[in-house]
Amino acid sequence: MGRPRVPDRRDRPALELASDDGLGATQWYRNQPPDVRARIGLHLIAANMKAGLQFESILKRGLLEYAFLLPTTARSSVTRTTRSSRRPSTR
Repeated sequence: MGRPRVPDRRDRPALELASDDGLGATQWYRNQPPDVRARIGLHLIAANMKAGLQFESILKRGLLEYAFLLPTTARSSVTRTTRSSRRPSTR
């Protein structure tokens, strides 16, 4: 079973950059045909998504490395603090 076919709608106006965007405000960009403007917008969306995924991957690796380097007792103190903070105050 293959991937479902998605209609090729690269010329959608929703993919074009807004006029307040740095590139979208240029005369060169506005002179491009609508399908080229939409493809540029689609490329920028995909590039931003890729950068976001790479950032999250680096963040996860860093957090896992930090957690791995913590002493074993650090986990139990966090658990004790979390559990004790849930108890109602008796004052």
